[in-house]
Amino acid sequence: MSNPWVAVGLSLLVPGLGQAYGGRYDRGFAILGAFLLILALDSFLAFYLQLQLNDVWAWAAEHVVTFQLFQGLGLLWWLGLNAAGWAWVLHDAYRCARRASPES
Repeated sequence: MSNPWVAVGLSLLVPGLGQAYGGRYDRGFAILGAFLLILALDSFLAFYLQLQLNDVWAWAAEHVVTFQLFQGLGLLWWLGLNAAGWAWVLHDAYRCARRASPES
């Protein structure tokens, strides 16, 4: 018997673990793989490209009056996409566990 709230809690810890708990191992591994790929891409962008983009950011800061506004909106966009993705993972974990439960 799969408890949907346990699945949500597991997905809060590790994305995809709640789906695996609900019996959808293929979906859980796919979500975990996507999460790790996005994490690796974010790390790459944060560390390697930042070294090359320092000159571009310096030029933009000098020539664009609203640079900080655009930088802030970009951060909000990134945070919003991550929050929406995580909310979907949690909702999907709940659904997978509920479907696996015999009492539903």
